[in-house]
Amino acid sequence: MLKKALSIAAVSALSTPAFAGNWFVNVENNGQLQGEDWVGSSTDFHIGYQGSNETGSANYYVQGGLNVNSPDAADSENNFSGKVGGSVNASKKVNIYGEFSIVTNNVNSYGSKIGLKWLFWNYLAVLVVIVLVIIDSDKYRGKIVGKIISMLIIKVWLIAFIIASFTMNFISKLSSILSILSFLISLTTIGAGYAGYKWIRSGNFEKMMMEKVMDQVGTLIPSVPSTTTPPLFETPKKLNF
Repeated sequence: MLKKALSIAAVSALSTPAFAGNWFVNVENNGQLQGEDWVGSSTDFHIGYQGSNETGSANYYVQGGLNVNSPDAADSENNFSGKVGGSVNASKKVNIYGEFSIVTNNVNSYGSKIGLKWLFWNYLAVLVVIVLVIIDSDKYRGKIVGKIISMLIIKVWLIAFIIASFTMNFISKLSSILSILSFLISLTTIGAGYAGYKWIRSGNFEKMMMEKVMDQVGTLIPSVPSTTTPPLFETPKKLNF
């Protein structure tokens, strides 16, 4: 049964519309299990049109086409099916949606749905679905130990998901802090370089360098010893008579 459930999930992944402008093609498979018995599946091959208002807060779609009904204990039959639906964003985190559907047959089938979606933790619902698909209900059905194991699996997955979420948030915040620090270091480097350039071009720097150069030159030139030589001829003294 798990293999059938996984196959349903895989085929249902094809239900994402491939959009070309406002026109799209939608292939969707819906399967059904009653207890441990496989009832069958129904596949829609639809062409549709979708649109929205200018702000994108309200959306609608109309689609229809071939419906292939494949019951488990009978032959498949082809019918027509169609859907009309839409959604409205009541707020940034609240979305209201609805859909009306029809499948033609000897006795037509009608369906409708209306719901409200509240975005509080985007990945929690996905995690719960994955856990429920992974658990093999055939193996654990009606067994106390199996139920305990199933609950433990769910708790482990939830704990792992919470830890991963906090870790990702921490990494995101750490990355933001490092980016700010990197910007500050770059800004400081540019400021220090500009200040050094202005100092080099200043008169004080030139005066300081000249003094240092003259001091070094003074140490390199040897000092000339002072010598006194007696005069060869003495100036005659003037005699007074």
